[in-house]
Amino acid sequence: MNIDYYAKVHRTDKASWGHNFTEFYEELFGGLRDEQVKILEFGVKFGSSLRMWEDAFPNATVIGVDNNWRIRDSVRPQRSILIDADLGDREKIAEICEEYGPFDIVVDDSAHRSHITRNIVETVFPQHLKQGCWLVIEDTNSGYKNTEKPGCSPEKHDQIDYCMGLVKNVNHSGMLTRCGPRFWADSSEFDIAIKEIRYRPGVMAMQRR
Repeated sequence: MNIDYYAKVHRTDKASWGHNFTEFYEELFGGLRDEQVKILEFGVKFGSSLRMWEDAFPNATVIGVDNNWRIRDSVRPQRSILIDADLGDREKIAEICEEYGPFDIVVDDSAHRSHITRNIVETVFPQHLKQGCWLVIEDTNSGYKNTEKPGCSPEKHDQIDYCMGLVKNVNHSGMLTRCGPRFWADSSEFDIAIKEIRYRPGVMAMQRR
């Protein structure tokens, strides 16, 4: 069974009937299905995606991080490690990574706001992501809308701005017109660590060099 099968079984919106991120995941992670990998996901809410990872990667260690859990006991993930954490706290994210990393797969499906995504990406990548492995940022298209709540100011989901900034930084890593190690003198260590960025509507993945 492919990853999408388990996404549908556990009714996560990552499935092909929803955002269809699973097609992307099959391409990136399909070769790791039977390996003893470590999967870290930020923002798991009801736990559906954790159950998907558990079944699709039977030998994996799965860690889910959130501060707004809504998991019912009847569908509680069986093998996953559940951690309550404020994703605005970089030190807490670093503590989690130090204890459970390094990771083969990291997914940010949390608040979809640039400052939270920045905290996750800049803490986990490249320090706690294995070489050749991927960090995925989901729902980047949420950056084109505001969520309005009665009596509250509009809440901007601007994660796309940070993602596009990463693309610009990597593009600049070869002094604009050239690429390769000998032209990286003016690039940050973080930018140099990004081997590749892949983007599809609503999802972006970064591979560590």
